[in-house]
Amino acid sequence: MRPGGKRRIIIPPELGPPVGPSTFFSSKQFEVFDVELLNFKDCQRKTTGFYSDVVCD
Repeated sequence: MRPGGKRRIIIPPELGPPVGPSTFFSSKQFEVFDVELLNFKDCQRKTTGFYSDVVCD
């Protein structure tokens, strides 16, 4: 996807959040997210010994 691109992401109930008395989700509810990519950064993983970090330009 390029900057400015839009996608609709649909999450089925079995992959959604847990359902319980403290949530407002029902057990058969799909979640729908409309997402737009505004920008992106070029990142690389830098590893030194056991330490690893992600560095973005």
